Amino acid sequence: MKIYLFFKSSCNDSFQLEVFTRKNHLFKIFSSLMPYSKTFEHIYSIKQLTIAVHRYDYVNFYHTITDLYNVYLVCRFFRSNPKFVRILFLDAHPKGNLDRLWSQLFHSYTRLGQLNYSTILFDDLIWSPIQSKSEIDVDQDRMIAPSYFFDFRQHILEQFDIHSNRNEKINCRHVNIFFLLRRNYIAHARNPSGTIQRQLLNENEILKQIQSHFQNRSSIQFDSGYFEQLSFEKQLEIISQTDIFIGMHGAGLTHVIFLKSNRILIELTTYERQMLKHFERMSSINQINYHRCLIENGQPTTSNTIWSCLRKKLLELCPNILS
Repeated sequence: MKIYLFFKSSCNDSFQLEVFTRKNHLFKIFSSLMPYSKTFEHIYSIKQLTIAVHRYDYVNFYHTITDLYNVYLVCRFFRSNPKFVRILFLDAHPKGNLDRLWSQLFHSYTRLGQLNYSTILFDDLIWSPIQSKSEIDVDQDRMIAPSYFFDFRQHILEQFDIHSNRNEKINCRHVNIFFLLRRNYIAHARNPSGTIQRQLLNENEILKQIQSHFQNRSSIQFDSGYFEQLSFEKQLEIISQTDIFIGMHGAGLTHVIFLKSNRILIELTTYERQMLKHFERMSSINQINYHRCLIENGQPTTSNTIWSCLRKKLLELCPNILS
């Protein structure tokens, strides 16, 4: 028998497999084991590779993406097609609006608490690293893409039938700007009020002002919207065609990983939150031009500040577009 430990190496960012062979350790393990054929009469066997996941935040898109990347990396390490791998949720979270990502990217998912068998035998069960250890989590302070990141990105797009050339050059005759808005909505049963923080207090005024700058400019398409109102397919479709992505600090900006290379993310943030690096790091990993736009939310100057940030990055992208 071989016992495997899957862990993050302290020497590099790759995952390694180590086989325990120390007899004293194995003796302690084997001394407590009995042949299951003599102990249990009815056993439900799962032969497909199963990856056990303990999620930290199950309805936050940022944390879900970091968990998904961890599991995808385990699949690649063990040379398993993600579509043939089962997911076993060890946490006690109820259903959430992001559950579909797990079933779409992998074979299926099951919650441990919903297994109705007294005895279950997993032929192959692997524990996934916890979310905070993900190589795309902000705590890792990464500036370049970790192993298989672009494959992971492409895998998600393909599972939702989004066909996008990541290295496509920017077309300054048709620039797409998308402003991601935030509103109150119920994402899960534990937030019955649906209250969402970090909303623009003068949202309508800001949108009207920005839109006014693009009147009679056929080369610029400016759109805005709430992603929670759209299917995930539609969200990916929008982002994969976006050249300048702008929005308040929040999990929705995780979509920056689906922008084509050399596009722009403008993160709106207040002075109190300006030190948060989540989407600056994700932008760097995906080779996206990042800009932090500091605003005083709800003040009369907010609209002009946001337009100034947007105008600056737009001219960097296409110098003559506003001429």
